[in-house]
Amino acid sequence: KRFGANELVTSLMLNYVVGYFVLYVFSNIVRDPSQNTQMSYPLPDGVNLGSMFTLGRTNIHWGMVIGLLLSVVAYLVMFKTKWGYSLRATGLNEKFAKYTGLDTAKVVLMAQVIGTGVAGLGGAVEMLGNHRTFKWATSQHYGFDGVILAALSRNNPRYVPFAAFFLAYIRIGADMVNLTSDVPAEIISVVQATIILLIAAKSFLSKWKQREIVKATVELSKGEN
Repeated sequence: KRFGANELVTSLMLNYVVGYFVLYVFSNIVRDPSQNTQMSYPLPDGVNLGSMFTLGRTNIHWGMVIGLLLSVVAYLVMFKTKWGYSLRATGLNEKFAKYTGLDTAKVVLMAQVIGTGVAGLGGAVEMLGNHRTFKWATSQHYGFDGVILAALSRNNPRYVPFAAFFLAYIRIGADMVNLTSDVPAEIISVVQATIILLIAAKSFLSKWKQREIVKATVELSKGEN
């Protein structure tokens, strides 16, 4: 806040710092030297989330339930608690929130801490649900996926599961189309960019329409005077 940096940009840029730190720890501390490729020591037997059922060739584990429950908890915190109101007020208009007496710096810091914990929980769910060893040499870009989901759900945790299913659907669909036709899988990037542009355009047009209404109201009041 002291330097006026945007929290979203700084958080995304710090992903690279944390990512390379994890790779350093992975390569020098937890790497299994008995393997020819870079991977960690395997998890002990029984240390996983467990499978609920199998849908085709897809293993559905308990991480899905954890994600759904977390969405419910996040919704209740954001829309049913005093701190959630402070968080939404700060996000919508920080200057107005500060004018009303809210400690916006503290709110932003707490949001960052809680968000970091949730992100760590997401990583643990991904690891314990789908893998036995850690072998990611490159970033999975889940942070950028979170930005897309936040835009699709309009920053409402209640709609995050639907946005996540929709994003997964179009990505898997793009992979299937790529396997069965000459259409490149990169088409999904075009679709995602189009969706984000449409959402941004809707927000921009709403603000533009609001400004026009205020302008017309002011001109009308001047004409009456």
